[in-house]
Amino acid sequence: MGRPRRGGGMRGWALGVTLLLGLAGSAPGATIHLSVPSEGETVLAPLRDFYVLGSFDRQGKTPEQEPLSLRADLFREGEVAPLRTLWASVDATGLTPREALRVDYLRDLAARRLGNLYADSDAPVLRCPPPDIRWDPGVPGSLEDPRLKGVVGERAFAFLFQGGVTGDFDTAYRRVYSRDLEAGAYRLVVQALDRTGAVAAAAERRLLLETVPDKVLSRFSPPAHLEAVTAFAAPRGYRVYRDPFPGYWDCGSPGSPPALREEATYFAEILPRWRANDALEYRGGRVHGVIYNISPNCATQNVEIGSLAAAGRLETALIPYRYDIGEPAVSYDRGDGVPALRVGVLVPFAPGDRLALARAEIRGDGITPLPESDGVCSPDDGAKRVDWGVADGVSLRPRQLLSLFGVVTPLQPAPKDVTLSADASYRVDNRIATLRVGVFDGPREVLSRDLEIRLLRFVEGRALTSLYEFRKDLCLPDSLDGRVLTVRLSALDARGTPVSGTEEVFPLRVGGAGATGGCSTGGTGGILGLALLVALIPGSLRHRSRP
Repeated sequence: MGRPRRGGGMRGWALGVTLLLGLAGSAPGATIHLSVPSEGETVLAPLRDFYVLGSFDRQGKTPEQEPLSLRADLFREGEVAPLRTLWASVDATGLTPREALRVDYLRDLAARRLGNLYADSDAPVLRCPPPDIRWDPGVPGSLEDPRLKGVVGERAFAFLFQGGVTGDFDTAYRRVYSRDLEAGAYRLVVQALDRTGAVAAAAERRLLLETVPDKVLSRFSPPAHLEAVTAFAAPRGYRVYRDPFPGYWDCGSPGSPPALREEATYFAEILPRWRANDALEYRGGRVHGVIYNISPNCATQNVEIGSLAAAGRLETALIPYRYDIGEPAVSYDRGDGVPALRVGVLVPFAPGDRLALARAEIRGDGITPLPESDGVCSPDDGAKRVDWGVADGVSLRPRQLLSLFGVVTPLQPAPKDVTLSADASYRVDNRIATLRVGVFDGPREVLSRDLEIRLLRFVEGRALTSLYEFRKDLCLPDSLDGRVLTVRLSALDARGTPVSGTEEVFPLRVGGAGATGGCSTGGTGGILGLALLVALIPGSLRHRSRP
């Protein structure tokens, strides 16, 4: 996931409270609440950067009436002096001074192709600033000072702690700190200070920096898929990364932290920072990878799978899973014209398998041939009959359209086929790329087709591309009526080399047993639909590769 998101612009962040501690001061009863790191994500990889997000309860007072600066200390267990101390000071408004926020840094990153800023103006950024852009305008070069990375909003605050993994990117980290955040137990303490410097409120959280033993690699979309992955991971104790990685700042979307969903609507990202932290989490432990809806440009592919490939861990660390029917749910015709819905279950690939058939869809009346629609999938379209157990054979009539759906695993490439870019993304130049389908009548091959492994899926009005899934259509002529044929599948990598573990064989019975099919999902109409959808998708939505 992967993956890992996800009012004054900083309202909320009050969910996931671990410790509330009101202390005597100029704001009696004031409290602060910590919500990130969340209770389920207090174990982080050694050297990780991480955000600390929290909210205030000022007991009805405004920031101007009760200005509170913040100090955040990170202690290594057993040590008296903090290993990290960050400050978030305020001016007379009780907020981080506007002049102390370098919004232009985000625009500069975008110009360097190292980041993105999707905002109509500076206003939403100033209402809900990421701590990454905090600096001291009176000190040249202070934007790189990691000790300044704290901001205060009307009801919330944010800090960026750096642990070493991005210590060479736009930071004075190596000059300021002599120690990385290495493996071990830590204690985070956040204090709110009044005008006199007295502690008005405090909160703390225990952190453990060590390799997470089991984590999930998965896309977070569409929503039904995220729900299925979360339900799969929770009882097994597998980590799904939902706290935002540092450098990934999403305001106003349904997947953003609660504090970022109301007044400020924009998205900013610092690519080398969040991608390096994302990849770091996958350098150790077992990776439970759900192979579904993984597009060429998503973080699951070009960060998580890419980093595993670069480390040579795709064969040893990745445990691949798939939906038994190829989807979280598939609509179909029961055979009597009544639509039904079947829900998919996440299952592991069989040992040694790199290709699995999920289902066969059958369309048409057996009289009028239907156009083939290789690579196009509409799971919500119920006008088809479905065979859920392809291995024991499929039956259909001549001129009916048979669609085979399946999925393949990522392939460990040679080192020369993996390239790390300046934006911390990985390009992987080899994968299981071609499906070879042969239909045999006894020893004689009567049909042979090669197909690029790639699927265009239409779900909830969106067009989604997957690198590891396929649909292959076959329409058999009348001359094969009454025959029991054999279908053989295998796959090749991008170099044309056969890939072991991709062989599948099943019988295909033509004539008599085939039930009436339905209407086509549409031949070329699917491709035209994609072009239209992509044209209509706003640029501010198209960029979001993760969640």
